[in-house]
Amino acid sequence: MKSSWIENLGSGQFKIHHLPFEAQMAPIYAAVTTDLNNDGLLDINLVGNDFGIEVQQGKADALNGLTLLNQKGPSFTSVPFTKSGFYVPGDGKSLTSIPVKNALYFLAGQNNDQLLAFRLNSEGNKMIPFLKNERHALIYLKNGTKRKTESYFGHSFNSQSGNFIHVNTTMSKIEFYGKGGIKLRTWLNQ
Repeated sequence: MKSSWIENLGSGQFKIHHLPFEAQMAPIYAAVTTDLNNDGLLDINLVGNDFGIEVQQGKADALNGLTLLNQKGPSFTSVPFTKSGFYVPGDGKSLTSIPVKNALYFLAGQNNDQLLAFRLNSEGNKMIPFLKNERHALIYLKNGTKRKTESYFGHSFNSQSGNFIHVNTTMSKIEFYGKGGIKLRTWLNQ
């Protein structure tokens, strides 16, 4: 009954990691992962709450949007909204990211409330779209590590995102692959 993330260890092996205490305060309905602070690690923005609970229980509304910064490995540190600027106090049900003129925006939907928009303040942002036949990509970082990302639409419950890779200055190249693992193109960060 804890909000968690699952690490794919390969060869059909997985490991569950619980998110920090602040992510356990209310139900989480949507999450978007991207490198928020240009350190080459995937961070998480979360929204949630539940205003539709039985009257006897009251609202589950202790989550006002949450930013979690990756501390390398399985741990994350929460950033208060007063520092991150990511504040979603309502009945948060969806979260998506969209590119607008090489800037990354997060759109947070709240049930029976206004849509909120947040712009990622980051240098060197670029958005590289997946093409029609591309299934996944290998992202090579300047520190010598790499990670795989899949081509898909949507991040979580009621959320639909653009099909792109948010590129920043920590990346050196991206290789895009199609069906059967065939490399279709390479993008170099110059």
